[in-house]
Amino acid sequence: MNPPSTSSTQTEKRKADQDGRPFSEGKTSKRRKTSTYDAAFEQHLLDYGVYPEGYDEDARESRKEARPANLDDIKEALKKRRPSLSPSRFGHTEHVAFNQRDRNAHVEMDITKNVFPTITGENIIPSSGHVEFNNLAPLTDGSIAYCKPDHYEGSLPTELDLAIRHRLHQFIIPSNNTSRPCLPNFFTELKGPSGTTEVAELQACYDGAMGARAVHQLRSYVDDETALDGKAYTITSTYMGGKGAGILQMYVSHPAHSGNPERPINYHMTQIGGWVIRLSATTFREGVTAFRNAREWALRQRKGLIESANQVAKSTQPLPNLAASEKSTEINLAQSATGQALDSETADERAN
Repeated sequence: MNPPSTSSTQTEKRKADQDGRPFSEGKTSKRRKTSTYDAAFEQHLLDYGVYPEGYDEDARESRKEARPANLDDIKEALKKRRPSLSPSRFGHTEHVAFNQRDRNAHVEMDITKNVFPTITGENIIPSSGHVEFNNLAPLTDGSIAYCKPDHYEGSLPTELDLAIRHRLHQFIIPSNNTSRPCLPNFFTELKGPSGTTEVAELQACYDGAMGARAVHQLRSYVDDETALDGKAYTITSTYMGGKGAGILQMYVSHPAHSGNPERPINYHMTQIGGWVIRLSATTFREGVTAFRNAREWALRQRKGLIESANQVAKSTQPLPNLAASEKSTEINLAQSATGQALDSETADERAN
């Protein structure tokens, strides 16, 4: 096989963009993208200001923006009691049955089908999962794989004004299948016996940053001056199931000023709780109470933000031009009168 010619090599070089990445990457390039299973993924996130839980903890403590201003409020909201999880409704017998299903889960799909529904409960919230977020603008430089959460929750697209969806689609409409929930701000990553905590947390970090960016973009649409308020509006979670596991962990993600002009916003992940729900019925009730409350909390954040955004969209839509409308009416009346006069003259001529 002949080596590539100098001209073809130069052509390939011209196809590189300013970042040094192939111009056609993500469309025609077959180069495999970095995923959460690659050793370089975490460092890539760090390079672009996406910080996992616990990164550089000393520095985080010295910078207020690295922890959400509403962290205590969120933790308090997750403690709300739920009648469906009272000891009389979920006791020892129910916990033994849950543990049996969890121990019998051999792969991640078993967790998804047989275990996760017991954690989520019966509250129906728009959700989807195992869907590539292929409609969203890249969070970094486009060299990492699409975000693909095992479970995410958002709002029905029809709840949000169409003009807003058109304007912000690359930030708030996750999938090319635009009927799926938009404005995602609650995520769960599930792992079976062969899964690792490290990968699950990195996936949750990636999910959370995408969700926090979506919320931030819509908040900026509503009021750009108050969009970065230091608060979190996105929750992520991980569940490690299967034999010997049963660990539920939850986090919040929020945007903050970076101090870097090339990357004005960083995304921070902060843990808000962790429970070994296989340990006892009590720990199950505590962890799952927090999880279900978190789902409803995230739903409230979406509803409030969408309501505000729709009001802005409605107030900015162009009003009918009354002056032009009145002028048009005058012209139509004048034309009508002229036509009637001409018809009258024609009738007189015929009579004569």
